[in-house]
Parts: sequence; C-alpha cells; structure tokens
Amino acid sequence: MVKMAGKPKIIWTEEQIDQIKQMALDNCHTETIARSLGTTSDTIKAHFSKLLKRKRAEGRAILRRSQHEMALKQPVMAIWLGKQELEQTDRQDHKHTLTNFADIMKAIVGEKG
Repeated sequence: MVKMAGKPKIIWTEEQIDQIKQMALDNCHTETIARSLGTTSDTIKAHFSKLLKRKRAEGRAILRRSQHEMALKQPVMAIWLGKQELEQTDRQDHKHTLTNFADIMKAIVGEKG
C-alpha cells in the first residue's frame, strides 16, 4: 500500500468551474466564491488565479459598455455604478488666482488694493 503525503487532489466539476467563472465575471470577492463552494480563498486562488483575473477583466469591460448605454438613459445610476465598481471618482480642479500671501490675506479680510 502506497501512502501519499499531503491533501487529496481536488477534482472540480464543470458546474463548479462555471460557477467560479460567473461569480468572477460578476466581480465577486474570492472569499465569497470560496464560501459558496465550501472551500477556502487560498484554494480558489491556487487553482483559478488566472481565470479569476481574466473573468473579472471581462466583467469590467461589460460593465463599462453597459455604463455607456445606461448613461444615455439614467446618468445618475451610471455615475454611481462607475464609482462603486470601476473606481471612478469626480475630478475637481482647484486653481488659485492669488499668488502670494499678502494677496491671500487681503482677500480673506476684504481689503482692496
């Protein structure tokens, strides 16, 4: 009898792999995927790291395309979704026209000239 060291090899079903693909496409966290399959995030990362990256990138591309379509109909929702899922932010440019401390102090206290 030959004893093998370590843990037994995991055999993933097509259904499980499809579930992992869909959850990654939906941008689920690795921990969420692992829990849904009754395993650990380290196991999922060890077996599916490249697949997760690819499917998450595909999901972001789909989301961006949908965002463009949605922006024409519901701009507020498109903005919110972009901030939540695509790490987009509002950009605010602040330009100061006062260049020295004396001008700034005059502007604050309301002096002229």
